[in-house]
Amino acid sequence: MTCNEIITKVSEMSYAFSPDSILTSSIDIHPYVTLHNGVTLRSIPVSWLNNQSDFNIAVGDTISLTAIPNSELPLLKVKAPSPNTRVDIRLTHCPICGEPLHHDSTHNVTRCLNCSCAGQLYTKLITFLAALGLSMQGTNYKIIQSLFANASISSLADIFMLHNENIVNDSVSLVDANAFIQYVHSVRGHTNVKQFLCGLNIPNMQYTTIDQIQNLFNNNGWSILDICALLNENTLSMYPDIDWSAWRDFISLPSNQRLIYILATVLYI
Repeated sequence: MTCNEIITKVSEMSYAFSPDSILTSSIDIHPYVTLHNGVTLRSIPVSWLNNQSDFNIAVGDTISLTAIPNSELPLLKVKAPSPNTRVDIRLTHCPICGEPLHHDSTHNVTRCLNCSCAGQLYTKLITFLAALGLSMQGTNYKIIQSLFANASISSLADIFMLHNENIVNDSVSLVDANAFIQYVHSVRGHTNVKQFLCGLNIPNMQYTTIDQIQNLFNNNGWSILDICALLNENTLSMYPDIDWSAWRDFISLPSNQRLIYILATVLYI
């Protein structure tokens, strides 16, 4: 139905990540509704909420969508609260991995910075391997999909710890598994810090900053293992001309510090 005020109900809360780790929260609704502009909605972005009392929501709430003159976006409001347990949808921790969320006030977005977050890991692994020069097409892509389907990957570092028996299945032959293992390990000992940082796809880290860090490594004769020194604030303070803000945000999570240490060690050998 199409009208100025549309009534529907909350059926579920859902969360999705963009490739650059931005978390989007949505309110899934049923029945679906058609707005005054003809757009059919199956879910509503949390960003549409503008009433503080409506940030606490529960499955079963009756909500109204009211058309606003000269606006494509309707006003959303909880019309009849349900007795179910309420959830504060202004999240402070990732709903997938539980790590603290990072709010980027400059761009008004919220991100999970945890590289091992299961909600983002598939995209992050593809990005990381591609930055190292590995093609994620054909059999290799099929193997990655199979590994995730079988829950064999819980961290970026896991891809370097696999054995044939972790990969072979009804759709992946032993020959393909052997080729994939060799393929993945072929980058070890040849990865530079620029590839490493581009692969991590650190939110808000500019390419100019990555180039500066690469020059720092070149000038000092550092290897990929020396990136572990950048986990130390004293080291960062020695190079004030480099914008370390995105890097500092990223390594504020202990899980990312551990991942960097493991990845750097594996790729150095």
